[in-house]
Amino acid sequence: MTKKPVLDVLWENLPGTIYLALASLSLMLIISLPLGVYSAVKKGSYADNIIRFITFIGISMPGFWVGLILLWVFGLKLDLLPIVGGEIGLDTIILPALTLAIGMASKYTRQVRTIVLEELNKDYVIAAYARGIGYKTVLFKSVFRCSIMTIITLLTLSIASLLGGT
Repeated sequence: MTKKPVLDVLWENLPGTIYLALASLSLMLIISLPLGVYSAVKKGSYADNIIRFITFIGISMPGFWVGLILLWVFGLKLDLLPIVGGEIGLDTIILPALTLAIGMASKYTRQVRTIVLEELNKDYVIAAYARGIGYKTVLFKSVFRCSIMTIITLLTLSIASLLGGT
């Protein structure tokens, strides 16, 4: 359509793609890490059930449908954000990044919860409590540190698909 080589078109659009991928990854991490850890710490509680229900809904919704709902609410009804953007900017990147982040954050919240729950049930955590080490110290200095490598591995696996999909 543009009468240009495909490689030239890809290079022209690469900065926007990287910007969108970084914005959605940032939003995803801001949402999923605290919710996943909180859900694991409060396992079986009312808050845990609500978080798991919301993440189930977030995983179940197709991305195109989430995008359309966000466009309708924030672009048409509330008129807060532009629906069509020509330039790369903060106002034009919010809706696409949020659309991508909702699905990813739902998946990663559940994965973070599972990883932290596995770590909380290990012997070194029980031994740390037996030695009198505080709950927050065990959680952030031991459990989160051991969990972060698995979380980073899962994150790096999805970066390529995110760049290819956006």
